[in-house]
Amino acid sequence: MKLAEAKGQLCLQQGGEVMLPRIAVASSFWQRGLGLMGRKAVPAAWGAGLFFANCRSLQGCFMRFELEVWFLDAGGQPVEGPRKLKPWGMVCGPKTAVHCMEIMPGSLQPAPDRAWVWAVGV
Repeated sequence: MKLAEAKGQLCLQQGGEVMLPRIAVASSFWQRGLGLMGRKAVPAAWGAGLFFANCRSLQGCFMRFELEVWFLDAGGQPVEGPRKLKPWGMVCGPKTAVHCMEIMPGSLQPAPDRAWVWAVGV
């Protein structure tokens, strides 16, 4: 699966275990631009948070709560994370990052020695 072309929902697995059953893909102009601004929490329909394809930085303007940010390579493997994104803060990923995701803190506890596997979510 090419993460750069993903739409809808994704599911993250590691070693056959579901790590994030659902994360929304920020694919529209408005979803990518507004994200979670002004919201009190991540909407239940979005699962753990938002996945941003072809994005190496996030800002927390007008955010009401802290998020955890993971930076991923082109194949969806972590290159850095978790990093805190506080309200009104900004995080920039390393040059090797291609994608990123913002999720609720503590939502993801990956094993360091297993590859991440992305699938279309439900």
